Amino acid sequence: MSHDQEQNDLNMLLEKLSAQLGEPVLKSSQRLLILIMLKVNGRMRFYELQSTLGIGKGSLSNHIDKLEENDLVKVRDVLTVTGPGKSLELTSKGKAIVEAYSGIMGIIFGNRKL
Repeated sequence: MSHDQEQNDLNMLLEKLSAQLGEPVLKSSQRLLILIMLKVNGRMRFYELQSTLGIGKGSLSNHIDKLEENDLVKVRDVLTVTGPGKSLELTSKGKAIVEAYSGIMGIIFGNRKL
């Protein structure tokens, strides 16, 4: 692939990512981090996210509500040994956003080539 084609492909990915991150729901770095964590872990419980992010229950609930309203995460009620809880996983739309983001970061930091 020529350098010009690589540059065009990178510019196209950057435009796509910029459009995604320009959406109000993704203007929060905490929300983007939640999506990335779910991509890496597959599924996480509410308390795991809270512990890892180090944020309060109310704040995390607010972020999750916004992600769920925008069809980026799926929330399920689960029963555990310690009682009821919530389990979260990415939707296909959420996965696409994280994959675009990680693709750009891979290109920028040289871990992946177009």
